[in-house]
Amino acid sequence: MKSPRRPKVFQPPPLSPDAVVGISTRKAAALIRKHTGRPFSGKIITAHIKLGAPVNADGTINLMAYTAWLVKATPHA
Repeated sequence: MKSPRRPKVFQPPPLSPDAVVGISTRKAAALIRKHTGRPFSGKIITAHIKLGAPVNADGTINLMAYTAWLVKATPHA
């Protein structure tokens, strides 16, 4: 008897640590869109920075720190 077919799950390619430490808000938004499939823009990240999201001294984003900030800033029910 054949086992039921499982739907394919989207598996984005892994990111290297260097690829997420100091990137522009535009590139960060593109990565978030690509890896989540959700609409996201650099304007959203800029608004988050105004609300206290972490940003590097040169204005770039550390995607890991930003993601941690998002998790902390998001109310959980």
